[in-house]
Amino acid sequence: SENNYKNTAKNDLDFAIGQAYSFEDFKSIMKEMEYEVIFRYGKISIKGKNYKRNIRIERAFGENYSIENIKKRILEEHDRVKHTFDVSILSYLFDFVQGNFANLA
Repeated sequence: SENNYKNTAKNDLDFAIGQAYSFEDFKSIMKEMEYEVIFRYGKISIKGKNYKRNIRIERAFGENYSIENIKKRILEEHDRVKHTFDVSILSYLFDFVQGNFANLA
């Protein structure tokens, strides 16, 4: 159904944005998920492989899905993930070092 198509497409977009390192990467990920990515008048449409209709994503899902905002979200997502990764490595090292000192005492 049309609604189901849109829900799936939105989830796939969010997934691609979360995984991508760059806008080019985002487009590749969408293609791997068998979407056609179409640019017209500075707007993005996508088309799932078994569907006839394009979805104009900014119109369908709001301004979070404009080209500019997708690029912004990719950067933010990336910083957030990188940050969590750095913090967890640091706290692991800290625990490790503390644990070793505790063992020496």
